[in-house]
Amino acid sequence: MSKKIAFTLLVLTTLVSIGAQPTGCFSLPAVQVNSLINNSLATRLSAGSSTIYTGRWVTFTATVTDEWLANRFVVDQYEWSVDGSLAARTASNQTDLSFDVAGRHYVEVAVQGSRAWEEPLTDYAALNVNVEDDPTGSSSSDPTGSTDTETLTVSISGPDELMTGQTGTYSVSAGSAGVDFTWDLLGDAAEIDSTTGSVTSVTGVATGDVTLIAEARDSEFGNVLATAQKTIGIQQEQEYVVWYTGNVCCWGAPHVLITTRSSFEEESPRSGFAGGGLDSSILAIKIEMQGGFSTFDEATAWLCPQIDSRFNHYWCGNNYAQMNGKNWQIGLCDTSDLPFTDDAPDTDLCE
Repeated sequence: MSKKIAFTLLVLTTLVSIGAQPTGCFSLPAVQVNSLINNSLATRLSAGSSTIYTGRWVTFTATVTDEWLANRFVVDQYEWSVDGSLAARTASNQTDLSFDVAGRHYVEVAVQGSRAWEEPLTDYAALNVNVEDDPTGSSSSDPTGSTDTETLTVSISGPDELMTGQTGTYSVSAGSAGVDFTWDLLGDAAEIDSTTGSVTSVTGVATGDVTLIAEARDSEFGNVLATAQKTIGIQQEQEYVVWYTGNVCCWGAPHVLITTRSSFEEESPRSGFAGGGLDSSILAIKIEMQGGFSTFDEATAWLCPQIDSRFNHYWCGNNYAQMNGKNWQIGLCDTSDLPFTDDAPDTDLCE
């Protein structure tokens, strides 16, 4: 059974400006038309003022009226439109709108989300509002000290990726005074530390992507002036290992590699390494040199300083390097500044 929710308030309104000063006015109570979209839930749209004047901000709120359904419906976002044109997209169930011209206006919210056992669904609610001319004569283009939303740009700074268990710091800037900030986080793969202020922290708790949202609000009126979003990828924390091939050598020098622990523990054919022959049925012997590194760069920083010289081997090339009195094939490190040696040690790690 499919129904549509429409809430009607007589209103006169025309232009909407997001992020300017509120102006508008309606005086009739909302009339709810009971309905269920996709037989799923009922949404109600209400305005935070019984009278709307041009140039003044009004907060609109979308509420799922069925508590049982609301607890089982996961909302992804709210899309707010005025006369069929998108006016705002929010993670919360509220937004601020102002109207520049008196008249009748149609405000609608699309609640987009899903339930665990069904495909994504969208529920709608709407209000007709009457907006009256501001009796004081003020205009939304002169917002009495509020920030100019047409020129306000909000940006979020911080890492694009985090590991599980890792915490990243994120900051927001609007380049204007008189602005407060609020934060929201969409997704279950991370947790947010603070929802107010210009700086917050996000900690990865599971693999996946999350969306960090920052809203810039007018310090005096509290309306949303601008928003910014940043997608953060949460990856499983990895351990990196430095290891060498125990049965693939060039003149006694094995290959030295850095990979994740999971890759190190996987079986690999010896033929996959230079000098390993053609028989793919023979597995490479992997010997760990050092583990416990959280990043590839950390492992490289441990390995490379130990190389003390290099030898221009006819068969093995310039990657034939000396470390701890033995010969190695190390292509991971920049050895261009190391001295050449004429007396490479006579060792064979593939004996």
